[in-house]
Amino acid sequence: MKNSFLTTCPVLRVHYSAEGKKIYLKDTWSPNDPRVKASVYDSGYFVNGLVHFNGNFEDYKYYSLSFDSDKYFFPFIIDTGKIMIVGDASAVYQSEVYNSFQNALEEKYRVVVDSFFSVREQLQDSLMANENLKNLSAVSFFSNKINCIDSSLAEYIFTVAIQTPNCYYVFKLVKDFFNLTKVTKQISKKTFFSFSSSMQNSEEGAYLHYLLFDFDQSNLIGRKFEKIILTNVKNIKEMIKLEEGKITLIDYWASWCGPCIATFPELKRLFLSYSKNSFSIVSISLDSGFSVWKKSLQKYVLPWKNYLSLGGFESAQVKKYGIAAIPFTLLLDKNGVIMKISPSISEIEKYINENALNPHE
Repeated sequence: MKNSFLTTCPVLRVHYSAEGKKIYLKDTWSPNDPRVKASVYDSGYFVNGLVHFNGNFEDYKYYSLSFDSDKYFFPFIIDTGKIMIVGDASAVYQSEVYNSFQNALEEKYRVVVDSFFSVREQLQDSLMANENLKNLSAVSFFSNKINCIDSSLAEYIFTVAIQTPNCYYVFKLVKDFFNLTKVTKQISKKTFFSFSSSMQNSEEGAYLHYLLFDFDQSNLIGRKFEKIILTNVKNIKEMIKLEEGKITLIDYWASWCGPCIATFPELKRLFLSYSKNSFSIVSISLDSGFSVWKKSLQKYVLPWKNYLSLGGFESAQVKKYGIAAIPFTLLLDKNGVIMKISPSISEIEKYINENALNPHE
């Protein structure tokens, strides 16, 4: 028989048949998601089947409940009113949410959104396979198909936002995926104003407005790359070092990013072909932990300078450059000035050949 725990805002009240067990409330959708640095919002031991979590839950946000291990967890949105979460201590991930407007909306729309991403993932696999085979016509075909899927998803999100302007799940989708293509960004701009004023004026809403309307990534062209302090492979903070007089590719990636890893063979080819005199690469990982990042470096053997940005997508530099998805690259000239944003491998090689030995650059 399932047991239940009850939540109310601004106090989270947990009721479970788990006497003496410790339960964690973390401020993230997934406590073991390598893309984010999860923090424990609160924790407590069950006494007479109850744990009280006190805090400020004014803006919508994903939280998760888990017991002693992060292997199994339950994600949910805390919204106003009483939320009943029904589950079992031995299978917390199978819990269900009742009396919650936000969680009900997510459950309703996630089925359709997941179908979009399922198709997209299949197309992405085909694209990567043909890139490895250097089948350019097939690469173009699958790229166009992916763009169509992205545009269709953006239009669906727009429709849903009109119908349910206070849906945090859909709002989060726009924030995470608006920058897939120029078309999705344009659709996301009109979608933004379909959300409720409270959603638009939240902290996340203000940042999304900045990315959609105030920040123009193309304006980065011609600016000098800002050297910042990050973690090096020895787990020591240091200033990023660029090789003087060389064209440099700044590569943002993470160990969980399949498309990022898929670029490594071609990046290695470029590095080995041109690094002696004219070209260098600096990789910046957005992993949330040093050990995970270090293991991935050992696995993929990246023969260039590597740094770790523990702030991930929330770090100041990532936000400054408007990086909403990875892989993301910046091609710098020999003086450290940004010349291209996320260029293709062929564009990088063309730029190297045209500019590496140009004394007037």
